[in-house]
Amino acid sequence: MSVRDLYNRDSSNNNLAHFGSIASLAGVDGAIGESEMILLKRFAQKLQITDEQFKEVMKEKNKYLINHQVSYEKRLERFFDLMKMIFADNEVNDDEMVLLKKICHRTGFSQRRGR
Repeated sequence: MSVRDLYNRDSSNNNLAHFGSIASLAGVDGAIGESEMILLKRFAQKLQITDEQFKEVMKEKNKYLINHQVSYEKRLERFFDLMKMIFADNEVNDDEMVLLKKICHRTGFSQRRGR
């Protein structure tokens, strides 16, 4: 699947792109812990990610880019999903914060708004 395919407005592709973002956050510190893997599996089920898609994402986490959601409510829901993953291992490191800031910017949440 190409990156272009992820930007198709099809909801399954939106879900796959979102799952890729979550997986990127989980692995940004170099390892995916047990609690993070449990949460990834829950998100995969919630987002209707197939086993094949799950394996592909886990193999190449960083190829899935953020797909901007139009609705503010949907963006908040997706942001909350990402926050769950960051706190899954009860640690927030600098790499996770950098990636989260990029994701926030790409999904329309600015630092200025958060203050």
